[in-house]
Amino acid sequence: MIKVLIVENSLAMQQALRHAISSDPMLTVVGVASDGEEALEAVKELHSGCYCNAWQMPKLTVLEATRIIMETTPTPIVIVTGSVAANDAAVSFRMIEAGALCNNTTTPSADHPDYENKRHSS
Repeated sequence: MIKVLIVENSLAMQQALRHAISSDPMLTVVGVASDGEEALEAVKELHSGCYCNAWQMPKLTVLEATRIIMETTPTPIVIVTGSVAANDAAVSFRMIEAGALCNNTTTPSADHPDYENKRHSS
């Protein structure tokens, strides 16, 4: 069983991610943090991996939190975002350099099972 801490500042996204992650029998959500500072405390307390869904969050960015977590409590961190801004490649490399295992950009609609059908029928 892999313990997952969701780090996301949107309540709606927290709930959606909790549902999606919980659907995998190998994963269990052990907590939710709304910002980077909460993530630092939760990682220490829960001894879990992190799943971060937003790069920019209040109080402490995911990049800053990743650096601190990896220095103090080395933890597997996966960062996924729907953002496709011009400087995302540079931010992605900085996240990996800070210790994140993986940094993926995803389009939420592309994860929907009918995405291909909807895309081709328009």
